[in-house]
Amino acid sequence: MKTNAPKSITWIIATVAGVAGILGEFNVVNGLGQYSLWLLTGGFVLLSLGALLKDL
Repeated sequence: MKTNAPKSITWIIATVAGVAGILGEFNVVNGLGQYSLWLLTGGFVLLSLGALLKDL
């Protein structure tokens, strides 16, 4: 299986989602606590898909 570097926008969106998930988990940003797991998981999945799929 060959992997590719994700596009810059994919990496930025995945990083923002992951950081938002971490900040929500530690209650730094109110209102994100209940979505923190999904934000972190979504960021990781997006980054993984960006590495596996050529045009993402």
